[in-house]
Amino acid sequence: MHRLFLYILFAVTVFSCQEASEEGPTGHQNNELEEGIARASLPENIRMQKTMIEKLKTGDVVTRLGNDIISEMISQLNRNDRSFSHCGLVVVEDGYPMVYHSIGGEDNPDERLRRDSVQIFWSGKTNFAIGAFRYRLDEKTISRLTDSVHACFERRPLFDMQFNLEDDDKMYCAEFIAKMFNRATDSADYISTSTLAGKAYYPIESVFNNLHTYEIGRYTYK
Repeated sequence: MHRLFLYILFAVTVFSCQEASEEGPTGHQNNELEEGIARASLPENIRMQKTMIEKLKTGDVVTRLGNDIISEMISQLNRNDRSFSHCGLVVVEDGYPMVYHSIGGEDNPDERLRRDSVQIFWSGKTNFAIGAFRYRLDEKTISRLTDSVHACFERRPLFDMQFNLEDDDKMYCAEFIAKMFNRATDSADYISTSTLAGKAYYPIESVFNNLHTYEIGRYTYK
């Protein structure tokens, strides 16, 4: 069961990252777009997003649940908290939290490590839910973490569609964050892997639901 689920998930993920539709949006896609615009424009959603943004600091992990079937499938790889399907790492730059994250698909055609404003990362147009989590780290470790993130971004590694942890040439979202924290803390298992069907991987929840973190907040868009 697990092996079949893993195969299906990886196959769908690879397909979604490689396939670019040449056709216009379908009726279903139009409905999703309209719902997303309405969700992003709702005053309560805007207010709650702003409140959470104001709490963010360098080193925080931000999460989201996308409004598509692939995001739902990815969230199911989390064993305990299946609320989120994607994650990013915050670095406050010029007074504003920016999010570094690894993602593929049509939203990121070159499939390289991205740097987005948290407002874009948490956009209600394409997400159902958002979250923020903080690590218990001293300033020296946070500084090392920031340096590691910036150094990695200079290399702009590709998105890892094979979920291979052996090298850093390609990384997926949780892998990127886990490796940044492991290096900053000089501990190979500060964030540890899980195993599914004999394959080691970092589930999304490994970077926000562990002994080193606490929740800043989460919100499901209305």
